[in-house]
Amino acid sequence: KKSLKHIICTAITAAALGGAMGAHAALPSGVNVLVNPGFEDATIDPWAPEGGGVVVGITNAPKTGAQSGRVDFPGADGKGIAQDVSISGDDLLASYTVSCSVNNDSHTELIGYRIGVWEVGGTGGTVFNQSDWTWIAAGSSDWVDLSYTGTLTDPTATSIRAVVWVAPQGSPKAPGHFLVDDFSLIKGVEALPVGVNVLENPGFEEATIAPW
Repeated sequence: KKSLKHIICTAITAAALGGAMGAHAALPSGVNVLVNPGFEDATIDPWAPEGGGVVVGITNAPKTGAQSGRVDFPGADGKGIAQDVSISGDDLLASYTVSCSVNNDSHTELIGYRIGVWEVGGTGGTVFNQSDWTWIAAGSSDWVDLSYTGTLTDPTATSIRAVVWVAPQGSPKAPGHFLVDDFSLIKGVEALPVGVNVLENPGFEEATIAPW
């Protein structure tokens, strides 16, 4: 049985992406453009491991809804979970807000978390737009909200990556896992200019009535 969170996320994703895969159109502003953002689907797809040795899956220990994502990591930094979204045109150089909730799930070490929206596929390599560290105490099982807003800088990027990753602080660093839920990636709404007419064909002087 699908939860209300799953139904809402599915409806938003369908509306945002036109309900079908195909040629990429500009991303809509003000809505979550991620697929399976609440981890309520039967599989983890299209989420993928970030970093070597990581295993990602779903679990029935959510913040909201019925499921969350689970990220099993080796004893090393820079391990997490990510999803890529294709961009072009007006998506480039726009601002984006990425957010999610994470849970140490009683891990035995202090863990640092970072969330980001990376620019991928550009001629200069990956651009790492990311938050400062958020530290969650060893043994904690509380959900903690993460968020980051940044503006893209690479006009040659072909996709953006919503990603969260960890830095366990043990010595040596212990392998473990964390939980993640309620991920979102939202393109900023561009404000209309002040004091100018923003209508097209306002004097009806074009050969057709469009876009009226």
